[in-house]
Amino acid sequence: MKYFDIHSHISLKQNVVSEDDLNACWTSSNGFRGKKRKRKRNNRSKFKNYTQSDLAACYKGGTELIVNALHALEEPIINMGKLIPNLSSQIPYEDLRHLQHDCTTPFQRLVREYNYFNNTARKHLVDGEQAQFDIARDKKSLLENLDKGIDVNVVLSVEGAHCFHSNAPYGSDELHHDILNNFRTANEWDHPLFYLTLTHFAYNYVVAHSWSLPIPGLAKKALFKKFKPYRNPAGFTGITETGHQLIEEAIGKTGSKNRRTLIDIKHLHIDARQEYYNIAKNNNIPVIASHMGVSGIARYAEARKVVPNNNSAKVIGNGQFNPWPINLCDEEIDIILKSDGIIGLNLDQRILGAGNKKFKDQLIDFLKSEGIRRREVNYDDGYKDYERLWHTGLLVENILHIVRVASDKKKAWDQICMGADFDGNINPIDNCITIDEFSDLEESMVRYLKLIPDIDRNLCGYTPEEVCRKVMYENGKTFLLTHF
Repeated sequence: MKYFDIHSHISLKQNVVSEDDLNACWTSSNGFRGKKRKRKRNNRSKFKNYTQSDLAACYKGGTELIVNALHALEEPIINMGKLIPNLSSQIPYEDLRHLQHDCTTPFQRLVREYNYFNNTARKHLVDGEQAQFDIARDKKSLLENLDKGIDVNVVLSVEGAHCFHSNAPYGSDELHHDILNNFRTANEWDHPLFYLTLTHFAYNYVVAHSWSLPIPGLAKKALFKKFKPYRNPAGFTGITETGHQLIEEAIGKTGSKNRRTLIDIKHLHIDARQEYYNIAKNNNIPVIASHMGVSGIARYAEARKVVPNNNSAKVIGNGQFNPWPINLCDEEIDIILKSDGIIGLNLDQRILGAGNKKFKDQLIDFLKSEGIRRREVNYDDGYKDYERLWHTGLLVENILHIVRVASDKKKAWDQICMGADFDGNINPIDNCITIDEFSDLEESMVRYLKLIPDIDRNLCGYTPEEVCRKVMYENGKTFLLTHF
């Protein structure tokens, strides 16, 4: 089976700690791969000891097409690493400080990762087999590589417009010009950017962001000022003038190579997302929501009131999912689908709603009612089968919700794909903790769908196997080849 992922990080960790090893993106010798963490929810103790995505795992798991999100770690994230080791980025603090010393601006860190990944050996032995990858230079080269049977085909994106920052003071005219000029430089690289995610964890003077960090207790209180969505003039929650100009350049086919870079709305403040939907509509641009979950809240006006904390699910929403404003409300889902856009599903437990106890109990009670046994001999270490399947349920129920609220439900099945966000500071669902486990996940998704009574009315004439193939491969490939 072949697979597609619209958002993961193949080279982020390796670039930080293995700068001189051009095989690090292929191999397990970079200090991360180690023994996989135990399959226990919210267990972060083993996170820095394994990679969730690398080229070898892509090859072994059949990931034929993947978007590698280049990302310059933000200064607050690097500084946070000393206070909470491994939680902020899963990269040892000493390596973060070394990176910060070598690359004094975010744009330098971005260029370093691009050059590092571009210099990665295109061929490598994986378990005794010759594996090959390539980075697409344009649609023609991508199609040629697919025809030639290249094992892993990579397209690039950038996560966070802060990646184009210099050291100019925030809010200054100098920073405004540097952001635009640095984007223009990146737009001339040998390999185009398929999309740009406008923001990430911290405010970047381009666009307001949503709170997204899973920081516990006292640490959250200590660090909230660094990352809160309102750390900007007068509680601004939209797109700045710099942001509008950056979007105009990105979608306008600018530069000597006449390239268009699509915009990804992940991490945007819910108000900024509404602002961008209007821009996309006026310019007939498909909206990308690359690594999302759903909130279960119907209207934008209700969704924007939610305070992102552990009590959110108790006071608002439909009792399911994760109602934080970083996730999509029903009104937004339909806007994205009507734009001919695509929604990638994040595999982070928290984003999918694992922290919502009511949602978890509903899923486990359903599985028990369908006769799912507590243990099955084929699962490692006598793993609780219904416990593992309810993690599948987190993903499948998010997918089904998108279809249920869509105006055109049958078409919606063509607009959902994987956006796993592996190695992007996530705690993945327990039955797919690395990218080479996509096949196991697909099998589990089919199994879960077949347990649901009257599931046919949600499948719009497709079989469970057909919709899972669409989500895991076909939809993403079609979207990429249409808009790249």
